[in-house]
Amino acid sequence: MKYHPYTLLLVVLLFYACGDSDLRVQCDNLLPSAQTKFIDVYALLSSSGPSGCATCHAPSNPNANYDFLTKPGVYEALSNHFDVVYAQIASGRMPEDGTPWSESNIQILRSWYCYGGPYEP
Repeated sequence: MKYHPYTLLLVVLLFYACGDSDLRVQCDNLLPSAQTKFIDVYALLSSSGPSGCATCHAPSNPNANYDFLTKPGVYEALSNHFDVVYAQIASGRMPEDGTPWSESNIQILRSWYCYGGPYEP
């Protein structure tokens, strides 16, 4: 039996489209925009505590080429790879050996992004 050359591509796209929607950013259940600041997102990601990311993702230890220790590094990672970072955090896969983020912390991250992800030096 012969398959059209695009059959595999179609199957892959359908699989992706039917994936877990909880891991994709949904701009609902947001905090008010006045309560959504980059400094709060930065504080969550730059922490080296059990829910933080900077222990494994810093200039001295740049796993996945992310720098979550500096403000410019956090902003660059989120600007270029937000969907990947969000999916890792929302699924609980990251922080790898730490404490998963609470829903309220995920809401801070999601709200900041959905309001345009402004950078505040």
